[in-house]
Amino acid sequence: MSDRDKVKDNTLKVYNSYEHDVLVTSCPLCKKTFRRRNTHNVKDIAEIVAENIKFILQKNEIEIFKMELV
Repeated sequence: MSDRDKVKDNTLKVYNSYEHDVLVTSCPLCKKTFRRRNTHNVKDIAEIVAENIKFILQKNEIEIFKMELV
């Protein structure tokens, strides 16, 4: 077993001991490794930031639209 596999297995063991929705990493190689070995949702931190920015912008557009109707 390679060192990379040991790190992955240990990380997934700890990760799976918690209730979780998504595994977030900032490392593209880690994302690829976890995605290959894990059935859970794996995302890059940039994806999480982009999703939240999109959500905030959409929310603001709705509020601006509501203000225009008044």
